[in-house]
Amino acid sequence: MATECLICTSTIPTGRGYRLGCGHVHCERCLQANFRITMRTTPFRPVQCCNRIHPTLLRRVLTDTQTPNWTNDMMLYRQRVAEYDARDKLYCWDPKCSAFIPLALREGTANSAKCRKCHTKTCVACRGKFHFGSCSSAALAMATAKRGASTAGSGVSKRETEAERTARAARVVEIRRRRGEEAFKKLASAMRWKPCPECKRVVEKVEGCNHIVCTCGCHWCYRCGKTPYGNHGPCAM
Repeated sequence: MATECLICTSTIPTGRGYRLGCGHVHCERCLQANFRITMRTTPFRPVQCCNRIHPTLLRRVLTDTQTPNWTNDMMLYRQRVAEYDARDKLYCWDPKCSAFIPLALREGTANSAKCRKCHTKTCVACRGKFHFGSCSSAALAMATAKRGASTAGSGVSKRETEAERTARAARVVEIRRRRGEEAFKKLASAMRWKPCPECKRVVEKVEGCNHIVCTCGCHWCYRCGKTPYGNHGPCAM
């Protein structure tokens, strides 16, 4: 049975759509576009519909559509998701690099972390270049200030709750619905289509008289829109 894509409203042949965890169905093209836009957006935010879309499904979409360089794209995506989800973010001390260092590359006993981009080591405690011995009080104070600044940042480190994400997604769907209705009303006005006065279903009269019998059972005048047709009198138009 064919389904409809939530984003572009196109008809998806049986077996070609992707049903997400929230229950909505997306087509291949829209999921690919969602992924591409996410990878270009700053600040980064994981691919999502109402909720975050699982990387396994994204990987299947990219392989099914034979997207070029999908292996590298998925690796980079997973790295950005790891940075987005990290509570205590650590970056390479070298200003020329400043790459994110994931938790897996931090050496707990040595209190150091090796950057996978430039291969230098960063001190986990003071966020400076790795050193032996205790960190200076000034370096520790600066590291604490940096942590506070990143936590208070607007949008980069802030984590949405599930309820907030669901509410935001519902607002987006409602905005799209309203825009679609407004566009259809403009089209109906331009084509001189008329709505049934009872059920509001839009009707196009191709030929014949102005007596319209709607599928809801209402008899009305196509010219002036009044009902019932039999005794509405002369049209005011």
